[in-house]
Amino acid sequence: MKKSKPGPIPQVVCDVENCIYNRDRRCTAADIQVGPHFACSCCDTICSTFHPKEGE
Repeated sequence: MKKSKPGPIPQVVCDVENCIYNRDRRCTAADIQVGPHFACSCCDTICSTFHPKEGE
């Protein structure tokens, strides 16, 4: 069975313009990893799923 390409995750807005998973401000990653586990506020978190677009 052929795997389909993931579509946007409607609930996840992404403002990172140079991420390969950002399509029209929606995340298209198959899954999302946010960390680190010791974060105390939103300023302490990062998206571990981020991958830069080619050439950027």
